[in-house]
Amino acid sequence: MKNRFVAVFYDNQLLFWLLVVGNILSAWYGYTVFYGEQLLATPWYLWIFIPDCPLFSTLFVIAFILVKKKIYPEFLLILVIANSIKYALWTVTTIPLYSELYLNPLYPAVRNTNLALIGLHVIMGVQSLLLYPFIRRWHAGHLIAVTVWLYVNDLLDYGFNLYPNGHRLLLSYPYGYLPGLAIDQRLYIILTHNLVVNTAFLLFFWWIWKKQRNLKTSLDSDSGPEMERPTSGFSFLNFIHTSTRD
Repeated sequence: MKNRFVAVFYDNQLLFWLLVVGNILSAWYGYTVFYGEQLLATPWYLWIFIPDCPLFSTLFVIAFILVKKKIYPEFLLILVIANSIKYALWTVTTIPLYSELYLNPLYPAVRNTNLALIGLHVIMGVQSLLLYPFIRRWHAGHLIAVTVWLYVNDLLDYGFNLYPNGHRLLLSYPYGYLPGLAIDQRLYIILTHNLVVNTAFLLFFWWIWKKQRNLKTSLDSDSGPEMERPTSGFSFLNFIHTSTRD
């Protein structure tokens, strides 16, 4: 494994299956309880754009199991990491922003549920980093595709009314409408937040791809026979000097 801390979650069967089962249950709750009614009311060809968090909990389980089996699908890993972090940040931002509905002390059951959701979404974002050290190549095509997904998903959510039903009820509640969107200054905070997060990933992808390309160019120009060409790209754990080779 790339790092002792990361290895614990793959080698310890209890932790491994705890993450797998926990994500399956979270995804099931999202598909059936939170998004179930909306999925039934949405054409099937748009389903992939509806259940954001349950979808990436499901994909995390697939990626997590594949990595344990020493299969490293870079596109899937990058897609899961970017979207898990994005929607974790979205949840941590949106629920407190609309605290009068989500965190109202007059409704303790609703408040406690949403506090739990904040915690679970933080875990969703952090756990995705367990996939990060296994990205061996940052292919330009993969990075472009993930970046396009991030922007297109927001366009469909907020331009074509595919955002969650709960959020739609929230936004519609005492305000007027733009095509599907309520006029509320807090909405613009959410849209700006998403734009900033998407752009941050775009810049990060460009930076890490450029660093990888420069390293490859440097190695190609180095004629020293003792130089061993690395088989993996840059990783967060390598960057902070805590990773080791298998």
